Amino acid sequence: MKGEKRKLVISKTITFLFIVGFIILFKKIFGDENTLIGVTTITGALMFLERNLTTRKERYFFELLVLNIGLGIFSYIAGLNPILALIFNFISMFIIGYIFSYDIRSHMYVPFGLQYVFMLAVPVDLSGLYNRILSLIFSSIFIMVVQIIVNRNKIEKEGIPAIKNLIDITINLLKSEDIKKDKELKLKFDSISIKLKEIIYNSKKENFHIETNGKAMIDIVIFLRSICNRKFEIEDKEMYVEALKKINLYIEEKRDLRTLNEIDFIDTDLDLKVISKLLINLQNKKDKNNFVVSEELKSKNKSNRYFNKNSMSFRYAIRIGITIGLSSFIVDYFNIFQGKWMLFTIFALIQPYSEYGKIRTIQRMQGTFIGAIIAFVLFSLVNNPIIQSVFIIGVGYLDSFHKTYKEKMIYVTISAIGASLILGGTFKMVSTRLILIMLGVVISAIGNKFILPYSIEDAKKELVHMYALNKEKIINEIRSENKNGSLENLYIVSSLIEKKLYEFNYNEEIKNKKEEILDEYFTFKRKVLS
Repeated sequence: MKGEKRKLVISKTITFLFIVGFIILFKKIFGDENTLIGVTTITGALMFLERNLTTRKERYFFELLVLNIGLGIFSYIAGLNPILALIFNFISMFIIGYIFSYDIRSHMYVPFGLQYVFMLAVPVDLSGLYNRILSLIFSSIFIMVVQIIVNRNKIEKEGIPAIKNLIDITINLLKSEDIKKDKELKLKFDSISIKLKEIIYNSKKENFHIETNGKAMIDIVIFLRSICNRKFEIEDKEMYVEALKKINLYIEEKRDLRTLNEIDFIDTDLDLKVISKLLINLQNKKDKNNFVVSEELKSKNKSNRYFNKNSMSFRYAIRIGITIGLSSFIVDYFNIFQGKWMLFTIFALIQPYSEYGKIRTIQRMQGTFIGAIIAFVLFSLVNNPIIQSVFIIGVGYLDSFHKTYKEKMIYVTISAIGASLILGGTFKMVSTRLILIMLGVVISAIGNKFILPYSIEDAKKELVHMYALNKEKIINEIRSENKNGSLENLYIVSSLIEKKLYEFNYNEEIKNKKEEILDEYFTFKRKVLS
């Protein structure tokens, strides 16, 4: 445990130093007015690591470039007068909210939304627009370079170790005689398998086709899970354990997996034989990009991209667009000093789900209040700017270890107030900032409650409906004589819906359906692959 904590501290420290160094360099190259774009660039690069953009590098880079430049131009136009601010800020935030919020995957709107609000807070004139556009172009390039370095061949780099871990868990489960330990091992198995499925899902070709190696990994997970489920039906568990240990040894020592059939016992059990066959397919990398996508699947993918006004994404986009648009209009029209703090607060607290907005609002108020008291006391007692700067850096470092939004807001408030005072701000200015933050809290609460609210209960109903439809598609695909290549994709989607429903504590309602899907899928794959 101590070793894990040490690794975490080292990892967080290195990341923190890299981020600070990157922002300092970004500021030096693109100027003070674009420093915050450096912050959102590194934020975006780190957040997008969970998505694999290397499957279509050129297209994703072009989309990032167009989006960044477009937002830069829109923020400039919005700064010309309050009416344009109302229109262009609504459009920009709507686009960001709609495109980058998702039903079954983690949202990605934060770096783009924060970047846009930063550009509103620190506007540039026409002469400074050129440098701002350059910084946004660099941002797009940097995100894609990080993707190519980290996510190239992501399925192989992260998938094979995940398979090895799942085999280890299966071995331990077969050896275990403790029911409580069995449950823990199965939960661990499901946790690793869902992460693997997410990696495969986020590495799809053409946004809907899973590569051959990804399909093989999904099937390996299914067969290993089946072994876990029928543990008490297996008579010769020792044979399974020995065979799985040898398979893992082959993986660990990077032996030629095509010789797996030489392992004793492999041919005596159908499931072990299928697993070894699938592992051999993984090593045969020359087939990983050889796929034919049916026109039916292409057309289904296109038809899924519809504009649904009742969806969570649409409602969130409208809500964030209206609140930021109207608030920026008020700030510009009345020329409110430090009005940017109201916008930052609104962006942080307007959430896709109403309940999350309420929770964040309470935590924001608590964190801001506690952070303000600490900052006022601390910076009243210590007047040396050097020591104050060290405090701010230390607080920024501690922020990387925060566990709750409330803790984060304590650190952020201390840093913001401290930086303001060091740069010559007065306690009156800081008080004005806190008032604007609280005004932002009030506007956010009103927006979350009255502007097309979307509750967790709404999400549950939608997800259960999606789950039922997806289950039907899986069964139809299994029983259809004309397969269109969508089965593995559909199976992963069902797993992602399950994960989202578990987050909402809604697992019992789909428990039976989950087992039905697993049984249907496993029976079909066993028949096809044996």
